[in-house]
Amino acid sequence: QRVLNQPNPPRFVPIIAEAVLHNQVGRDPRILRAQVLRLAEVARFDHVELRILPKMASEYLALTTSYALLSLRPPGRLTASVVDQITGSIFVEDEAKVAVHEKTFELLLSATLSRSASLRLIERVASQT
Repeated sequence: QRVLNQPNPPRFVPIIAEAVLHNQVGRDPRILRAQVLRLAEVARFDHVELRILPKMASEYLALTTSYALLSLRPPGRLTASVVDQITGSIFVEDEAKVAVHEKTFELLLSATLSRSASLRLIERVASQT
């Protein structure tokens, strides 16, 4: 969160499955509401393009596990993928493997709601919790 709030922050394009907006952790529903409201707040940042993968597109979730694509430009072009696992993270720098992760991300992104529709859904869920 510090990175997203710093001066000159990076562009951030997270994809979140719609079901996550309804996953209550613990017994206090106010925690879920606060988390969803925070997502709505961050989704309004100019440098954040939070996108929701709707329930009707959940078959795409079978394509991947959680990972992040990091693109560092300029001065050179470097893109790496960081794959999350239970025991830690794996940094993938092999160009062919990173290309597969980039294609998978683009496929997932194509199945998401638009940026504005994602924000509307997040706000609707927040108002119902």
